[in-house]
Amino acid sequence: MSETDDIWLRVNLALTLLEHDPKGLKGICFRLRSGPVKTRVMAHIEKIAPRIIKLHPNMSDEQLFGGLDVVATLQHQKLVHSNGLMRCDGWHVLTMAERCPTDMAAKLAQHLDSEPNTPLIVFDEGIEDEAAPSKITERIAFQFDLSAQSYRTVELETLPITNDYPKMCKPDTGSISQLVMLANSFGIASPRAALFALKAAQINARLNARTHLLQEDLEIAAELVYPHRATQIPAPESQEEQPPQQQKEETDTGENDTGRDKTELPDELLIEAVQALLPAQLDLSEKKQTSFGKTKGLGFGTQLKGLLRGRPKQPRQARLTGQNRLDIIATLRSAAPFQTMRRASRKSAKHLHIYPDDLHIKQYETRSERVIIFAVDASGSAAVSRLSEAKGAVELLLAEAYSRRDFVSLIGFRNTQADVLLPPTRSLVQTKRRLADLPGGGGTPLAHGLGAAYELALQSGSRGKTPMIVLLTDGRANIDLDGNADRTMALDHARKNALLIAANGIRSITLDVGNRPNQALADLSNAMRGCYFPLPRADAHKIKATINTELEAV
Repeated sequence: MSETDDIWLRVNLALTLLEHDPKGLKGICFRLRSGPVKTRVMAHIEKIAPRIIKLHPNMSDEQLFGGLDVVATLQHQKLVHSNGLMRCDGWHVLTMAERCPTDMAAKLAQHLDSEPNTPLIVFDEGIEDEAAPSKITERIAFQFDLSAQSYRTVELETLPITNDYPKMCKPDTGSISQLVMLANSFGIASPRAALFALKAAQINARLNARTHLLQEDLEIAAELVYPHRATQIPAPESQEEQPPQQQKEETDTGENDTGRDKTELPDELLIEAVQALLPAQLDLSEKKQTSFGKTKGLGFGTQLKGLLRGRPKQPRQARLTGQNRLDIIATLRSAAPFQTMRRASRKSAKHLHIYPDDLHIKQYETRSERVIIFAVDASGSAAVSRLSEAKGAVELLLAEAYSRRDFVSLIGFRNTQADVLLPPTRSLVQTKRRLADLPGGGGTPLAHGLGAAYELALQSGSRGKTPMIVLLTDGRANIDLDGNADRTMALDHARKNALLIAANGIRSITLDVGNRPNQALADLSNAMRGCYFPLPRADAHKIKATINTELEAV
């Protein structure tokens, strides 16, 4: 059987097991992009599910879990609650799970912990390090990566099963021990995995009209539940040798161990069956950190709370200031329970009484715009080369500015001053005009350059932007803040400005463009708590690639 046939056979079996015990297995996760494969998988789920209820990451708590029905409450003069989608019977399908906010993921996880009668189908459409929240995937039994499958390989069908099912068999101690020890050998710490595997083995035995578990049931359950949860590869020797001293003591005592519960290590066949399904080219320890830990960002700015635009968030109680928006539904929902009492006190049965404490305003979440501040050393004989490469990097980054909301600024420092040659802009035409003629030559006032970059970063931050400083220099500072040619004081003043940058949490990248790496410049970068890259032969494309790598890491 080919690898493609095998994965669809396991998908068919997992859906069949989920269909017969949605409460025990709780759900399944498919990692695949939107396209024909997802369409066919969804069409098969619609055939076996009694009802499909589609969910979206941007849904509110009232839509998901219900709440006060404002219209019905005001109409009937009593509290009327509405049922959310999660309280409806059917198979719940969550699309674009990689975009699921943290608070929504936590509430869905709490719902799964309450043992719902309906399963949750998760579609993870992320790319690279984007993934569905681990809070959700840990609480459902199955997970399959179908991103490499094509439309022609899809083979979904209803598996033939016996009509007369016996009662669910009770697992024996040996089967439980095997599944627990197998999970331990693959580094699976959560007890949910062993519980899911045991439940899957019981259902498989029941569907095949067996009253007890066989090794085949355990192997099938382990193949379906354990591979995507594994964090390590078991050692070649699955059975540890008993210490000689302990063997001698047991021989001398001559006790009979038949009455004890022996905990045996999992069978080698089970280990080989699960290990065969692990990604061969993947470091599992690193996989868990990226998939279930903190993932990389999308290359945008930091998250900010907005009052007028962005992704909607839960409304909050506050007063109107003229700069925020009233959430009418949330305000009415807050005022509705008190209408009977307020009408009686004011002797008015027709009016709606809203007090200041009932007012709720809308909240939005948006991404801040980002400013990349180039601080370029324009001193000495290599200034022409450095400035030309910096100009090329600026133009390359500006070509991508619209898709990433980036502004670019350029500061050149030489002699005894630092000049803002290019204010923050996203205009490529304006940039080419400003960068046509750049001055160069003279001393290296590194402290002036860092100070000017620091002030521009503070100004950008006060305007709601996220600044990042990119320093291009060889690190040979020789002009201090007083304009004197003193290398020791120049480095000391540069370090003070570097500490100010670090204290304000401004991210920085230092590109050493000297002929050899400069340890003093590396120490200065550490003082800024930034990244240091020696680039003796830096060109515009290398500078752009280095900056993009750091931008995508946040």
